[in-house]
Amino acid sequence: MIETRLSLLHAERQAQRRGVARRTLDLILAYADRSHKLPGRARALWVSPKARSRLICSGFSPDEVDRTRGVRIVVAIDDDIVTTVEHMLARRAWA
Repeated sequence: MIETRLSLLHAERQAQRRGVARRTLDLILAYADRSHKLPGRARALWVSPKARSRLICSGFSPDEVDRTRGVRIVVAIDDDIVTTVEHMLARRAWA
């Protein structure tokens, strides 16, 4: 069981708006092997390409694992709650 909880207000809305399924969030929370400290007592978690390969070799569906590509989860360090879900891809700012 994953102990990290999803913030009911913001994170679930952002995940739905950004097209990230709950199963994808669970996979990232369980198997994230990369993290980065963020300002404001938070950390970002994601699954690296090497870990994705290992997950596929261990029996996970390639389609399911591929959905974790480019998605990171921001977790509050103090209370271990997912605060938001975002794509790591560079976005172009249109003028």
